[in-house]
Amino acid sequence: MGPTVPRKLLTFFLDGKGTLPKSEIVLFAGAAVTPLWAQTFTKDVAPIFQKHCQSCHHEGTVAPMSLMTYKDARPWARAIKERVLMRDMPPWHLDKTVGIRRYKNDISLTDREIDTIAKWVDAGAPEGDAADMTKMLTFASEDEWSCNEQILPRRHSSRTRISPSCLLGARQSNHISEGNDDCERET
Repeated sequence: MGPTVPRKLLTFFLDGKGTLPKSEIVLFAGAAVTPLWAQTFTKDVAPIFQKHCQSCHHEGTVAPMSLMTYKDARPWARAIKERVLMRDMPPWHLDKTVGIRRYKNDISLTDREIDTIAKWVDAGAPEGDAADMTKMLTFASEDEWSCNEQILPRRHSSRTRISPSCLLGARQSNHISEGNDDCERET
């Protein structure tokens, strides 16, 4: 983020009410001033990413990039905007206008969340104040099992990490050959 201008110095240039017309961007001694109404990563975008994106977009997953921090997400801002506007991300390809319209585990973005991300990118993808950042989520290793309360009894926490009681192996491997619909067994 570039240099900032103290608020007291800006009041001279404002309309006397402490507000800046939304149609203007102020430059003061070469420092760009982020408009007060701009969406920021820490306050507005990070909570959306935590709710809808980070379960896949964190280190060690199949997703092509992490969206855990501003430093991770900022280089991808324009691509993120494009993908959410096209509703390609997060991947939720159910038509909510037909049949069941509300799903318990719906990860799709609302129109308001899409608008927030688009406005953040359009404002230059500002980081915002670190004090506004919500606590970072932590995820189990891809080698650990994680079950939710639908599977475990209610006495367990909503996300309990468990280890398998045993691992089962096959005595023989089954392979499907290219162009063959039958399974071939190796012994």
